[in-house]
Amino acid sequence: MKPSPTVSLLLVNLRLLDYDFGAFSITPDVFTSLTNKGKAFEYIIYHLFNVFDPEECALVRSPPPPLPSPPPLRLSLLHSLALTLGGGVS
Repeated sequence: MKPSPTVSLLLVNLRLLDYDFGAFSITPDVFTSLTNKGKAFEYIIYHLFNVFDPEECALVRSPPPPLPSPPPLRLSLLHSLALTLGGGVS
C-alpha cells in the first residue's frame, strides 16, 4: 500500500529536522495503527518542541517520550509547544 502524500511529506520534514528515527521508528505503516499513531505523534511533538526551544523543553518535559498516560501532561506539552511557536493558545 502506497503511503498518502501527507504521510510522505511528514516523514521528509522529520528527516529535514533531524528526527531520531532510532528513538521511535516512524514509517508509513505506523499510521495504520491507532496505538502506534498516538505514540508517533507524541515523539513528533516532543522533537518539535525540543528543536524550537530546548531549554523550555527540558523544564517542561524530561525525559523524552513515551509520555505517561494522564492527558493533562500531554495537554501541557502541547500548550507549551504552542506558546513556544508564538501562536498562543485558543
